[in-house]
Amino acid sequence: MAAPPENTDLPRALVSTIIKNKLASLATDGPTTEADKAAKVNLNKDALLAFVESAKIFISYLTATANDICHESKRQIINVDDVFTALEDIEFQELVGPLKEAVEAFREESKEKNAKKAERTKKRKQEEAAQAEAEAEAQEATAAAEPNGNVVVPPRTLEGERPVGSSDQEQAFVEDAPIEPLPTTTSRESAPPAAFGTAGDELTRSFKVAAEARGISTEASQPVEWISYAPADEITSPAARTCLASLQRCPINVPEMGRTVQTAYLCTNGNEDADPILLLPGFDSSCLEMRELLPRLQAINAEAWAVDIAGWGFSDAGLASSSADNPIALGPAERRAHLHAFWREKVKRPMLVVGTSLGAASAVDFATTHPEAVRKLAIIDGQAFVDGLGPVAKLPPWLAGLGVQVLRSKWLRRSAGKQSYHDKGMATEEAMLIGRLHTWQPGWSNGMVSFIRSGGYSVASQVPRIQQETLVIWGREDQILDPKLAEQFKAAIPNCTLAYIEGKRGDMRAGLL
Repeated sequence: MAAPPENTDLPRALVSTIIKNKLASLATDGPTTEADKAAKVNLNKDALLAFVESAKIFISYLTATANDICHESKRQIINVDDVFTALEDIEFQELVGPLKEAVEAFREESKEKNAKKAERTKKRKQEEAAQAEAEAEAQEATAAAEPNGNVVVPPRTLEGERPVGSSDQEQAFVEDAPIEPLPTTTSRESAPPAAFGTAGDELTRSFKVAAEARGISTEASQPVEWISYAPADEITSPAARTCLASLQRCPINVPEMGRTVQTAYLCTNGNEDADPILLLPGFDSSCLEMRELLPRLQAINAEAWAVDIAGWGFSDAGLASSSADNPIALGPAERRAHLHAFWREKVKRPMLVVGTSLGAASAVDFATTHPEAVRKLAIIDGQAFVDGLGPVAKLPPWLAGLGVQVLRSKWLRRSAGKQSYHDKGMATEEAMLIGRLHTWQPGWSNGMVSFIRSGGYSVASQVPRIQQETLVIWGREDQILDPKLAEQFKAAIPNCTLAYIEGKRGDMRAGLL
C-alpha cells in the first residue's frame, strides 16, 4: 500500500503527549505528577518520528479496509460499524469492545448535551415570547396614554436573535456524520481458487511419492499434528495440502544462539551427484511459499530444501517463552547461524541457494559469510540494497507488537497477494490464508518484534563481495521493488547473469522452471 502523503502529518505535540502519558503510567503505580513524567520519560526525535509514521500507517490501513467494507455493502458513507469490522479484519479484535463502549459513552454524552441545549433553546424562546407579549402590552398602554395617538415602540430583538450577554455557543453533535469513502478499483472478494490442472495433479503426486520415500506419510494429505495450533483445515488445494502433510520439523542445535531450534522444512528426493537447492522464502513467509515450485523440482529429479529460518515460518525457537524482560535475540546474525547449523546437519554439501524478496538478503549474507556452503546463488526479485528498517527499529516493544499484528491482517495479506501475481486469479482467498498460516505459531509476534528491533538486514556492502556464480531473475511487471535494482545487482556482482521474465515474483515461484 502507498505511504500516506507527506502533508498528512499528525500533530507531533499531541502524539508526544499521548506517548509520554502512556509510558509514565507503565513506569509507575498510581497517579504521576508532571515532575515524575519529566524525570522518568524521555523520547528522542527519531522515536517520535517512528511513532507518528506508525500511527499514520495504521490509520491508512484501517481506512482502506473500512472503505472496502463500505463499498461491499453498496453504500457511499462509512459508518462506525464499518470501522469496527475493519479492526476485526486487521486482527485488532481486542480494541473493538473498548471502542464500542467509548462510542456509546460519547453518544450518551452528546444526547445529554443536545437535550440540555434543546431545553435552553425552549426556555429562551419562552422568555422571548413573554418579553414580546409584555412589550406589546406596554405599547398598547402607552398608545392609550398619548393624547395625540402616537405610539412609542421600545427597542426589541429581531426574531431568532440571541439575547445580549448569552454565552451558549455549543453546537449539536450530529451522529453518523457523512465521511466520503476513498475511491476503490478492487473488491475485497477474492476470485475462487484456481483449479489445479492435470499437470499439477501429476506433479503433486510426484511430490507425495518423494515425501513418502523419505518416510513421511501423506495419507489423505492431512497436516502434520504439530501444526494443530493453526487453522490448517481452511486450506483445500492439493499442492498446499500435500506440502502441509509433508512438512517436517527437526531439532537443530545452534551453539551461537545457545538453544535448539525446532526447524521446519520441506524437501524432495533427487540426484545426489548434482548440487542440492536451498530455497529461502521472503519476509515473514514460510516454506509453503514454495508449494508450486517444489513438485516441479521433484519432477526434474532435483534435491531441494525449503527451510524456515528461526523466527519465520513454522520453525520454533522457543519464542513463546520470551518476554520484554527475557527477550530472545533473533536478528540477522542468529538467523545466519541457524541456517548454517541446518546446512551442517541436513544438507552437508555445497548448494545452489535461491533467495526471493528479503530471502535474497539472507542468501547474500549467508553466501558471503559461509562461501564453503554455497556453490551458486540465485536471486529472485531480491531486496539487498535497502539497509535496515529505518525508524521502525526504534519502536518500543509494545508498539512494535501492535504494528506486527498488522502483518497478520487479512487486508495486508490480500494486498501483498495482488501485487505478487500478474494473473489476479492466483491471488485467491486461499493463497491469503496459506500466507498467514504460520502467524498462528506460538511466539510468532515475539519473533517479529525481535527481528524489527534488531534493525533488520544491512547487506548492501556485502553484495560486491559475492564470489559465487550468480543468477538474478527479475519480473518485468514487479510492483514491489524498483526494477533499477536488477541492474544494480548486475553491476555489483563480479560473475552475474541477469534474466528478465514476464510477470511478477509470484508467477516466477509458481512456474520458474
